[in-house]
Amino acid sequence: MKKRNLKKFIRIFAIGVIVAAFLGQTAMADDIYEAKQRQQEIEEELAASEARLEELQANVAAAEQEVAEIDAEIYAIQDIIDGYQKQSDEKQAEIDELQEKIDYEQTLIDAEYNAMSKRIKFMYENMGNSYVEVFFTSESFSDALNKIQYLFELNNYDRQQMEKIQEMQDEIKEKQNEVKEEKAAIDELKKGQEDQKAVLDEVLAVKDQLVDEYRNAAKIEEEQNAFINQELAEQKDLVNSLIKEYEAQRKQEIIDNGGTGYVASPGSFLWPLAPPFDSNWITSWYGWRDDPFGGGFTSWHGGLDIGAYCNTPIYAVLDGQVIISSDGWNGGCGNYTVLYHGDGLYTEYMHQNYRAVEVGDIVVQGQVIGYVGTTGSSTGYHLHIGVVKCDWGFDCSCRVDPAPYLGLY
Repeated sequence: MKKRNLKKFIRIFAIGVIVAAFLGQTAMADDIYEAKQRQQEIEEELAASEARLEELQANVAAAEQEVAEIDAEIYAIQDIIDGYQKQSDEKQAEIDELQEKIDYEQTLIDAEYNAMSKRIKFMYENMGNSYVEVFFTSESFSDALNKIQYLFELNNYDRQQMEKIQEMQDEIKEKQNEVKEEKAAIDELKKGQEDQKAVLDEVLAVKDQLVDEYRNAAKIEEEQNAFINQELAEQKDLVNSLIKEYEAQRKQEIIDNGGTGYVASPGSFLWPLAPPFDSNWITSWYGWRDDPFGGGFTSWHGGLDIGAYCNTPIYAVLDGQVIISSDGWNGGCGNYTVLYHGDGLYTEYMHQNYRAVEVGDIVVQGQVIGYVGTTGSSTGYHLHIGVVKCDWGFDCSCRVDPAPYLGLY
């Protein structure tokens, strides 16, 4: 069976079911079409803005993650700095202790040196500086020997003291060199500390800049997004206002024509469901078929079944007036609606979950008349659409194939 491509019908739905149905018929329809086109442009702008905003928010999240990592790095650097400070303090304590020892030993040296100076001065002032002089000035040989022995011992002691003083001076020099080295180590630690602080300052600057840039960009995009949303809301209000005005005009025309719409021709019906529920969702065609309830039987199917999700809106395929709108079993039709379009043409909408119109209502092509369900004799959610062509009134025996009216072949 050859079927017509339904792309143009799907395209029509994309820019508005109601607008497309009347496009080109009146100046008002042109206004609606242009308003819908602008609405679609704004929606595309909004989608692009939302995509950018989502990306920026992802960037903010990533930046915040990097900041968390930077914070960890900052803590590590601070630990290094604290470590340098601790080592520096320990070195300074060692230097202070060493300096105390140096000062104490210097005091001992000074005291010993002063004592030795006094002894030597006393010796030369009172005993002269010659062993011969000591010998001849002694009262006896024994006295001379004692004095000379005393001089020898005194000289040995002083020599030992001088050596001791020299050793102490050498120790002081070593300790002073050690102090010098310790101070150099402290200087090196301080330099390392300063270097790490410089790194820390740089990391902090990067951290602040990194987050601020993304947050500022996201804030600007949010403001732009809010502006587009406001513009879209205003455009939707304009479109709805134009559509309501147009529907009122069309309904009045239908009433003026005796409660019927225009005569349908093959392919003139609007597709009754919004995308994606196009011809690919047809589950059963008009004519004989295997009975969906099993048993190996065949049964006659007087319409076209289109699968769809529960509560998918159902659109009137043509202008018309509601002649039947009923809940219940209704002979297996479930909750269903029948529209009369004039010239003996009727359309049926079965198995609805909810109905949106009542008997006597005037409807226009594209108006929501109900919602997809699975009431009545049904095996799953779908819309059964039927077409009746009968000159003497609505008669189920006059059902015809809906496919040509829907542009399927």
